[in-house]
Amino acid sequence: MNDQATPVARALRLITNRYPHALGAVLGGSAARGRATPTSDLDVAVLLPDSDISHGWA
Repeated sequence: MNDQATPVARALRLITNRYPHALGAVLGGSAARGRATPTSDLDVAVLLPDSDISHGWA
């Protein structure tokens, strides 16, 4: 994938690279509504197993 990938594809790549053991994830914000612009961030919540530490990023 390249920088022109859809927000959903970018979020999926980010999640699988950083949290391959994630139980699930939710994409929110403008990307989830189909209104993302080239400068939009990805609002992502990742569900991790109980033994993991919670992280956030924007």
